Amino acid sequence: MQIAVRSYAWQQEALEHKGFGSARIRFITRPEELSQEHFDVVIDLLYTPGTTYPLLPVNTLLLVHAVTATCKRLPEGAVRLNAWPGFLQRPVMELAATDGNSKARTEECMACLGWQYEWVADIPGFISSRVIAAIINEAYFALEEELSSAAEIDTAMRLGTNYPFGPFEWAQRIGVNQVYELLNIMSTEDERYTPAALLASAVS
Repeated sequence: MQIAVRSYAWQQEALEHKGFGSARIRFITRPEELSQEHFDVVIDLLYTPGTTYPLLPVNTLLLVHAVTATCKRLPEGAVRLNAWPGFLQRPVMELAATDGNSKARTEECMACLGWQYEWVADIPGFISSRVIAAIINEAYFALEEELSSAAEIDTAMRLGTNYPFGPFEWAQRIGVNQVYELLNIMSTEDERYTPAALLASAVS
């Protein structure tokens, strides 16, 4: 299976750590490079709304990094994956799809790569990103109320929950803007997720 991966250097390193099974991988940086040879699968970790691709064969499987955008906002048949910093390195990859054929072909791709995965509902934030975003928001509320310092909250969460990072460390790694965007979407479902004022003020 020939797979093209569009990624940053740190993402390439994370995937190389996972290994690629029997798949043949070519890392690229620009969508235009997809026209240079045939690929069975395209994994785009740099996808943003409006990304355009050269004309691909109809049977090319497209997996894109899309945390807040659901499948209906992606190219037809595309599969979502969660590649937020800190999430791509996890042993199990979160995936979401609404097209049955794409889902079946993705499972073949994952088997070829030797990657573990979990299908989750096609909702903004998948599952783990929603949990982390909510924790980050609560940490900002606690900081607003001067219950503790950011460093102390991070330490307490790392030691108390065995998380790899504290909530403010997560926010820095992921990007406050991305956390804020997800929380805003989640708050339309439940006002409990309304972003803390201190978090909103940190958005650039």
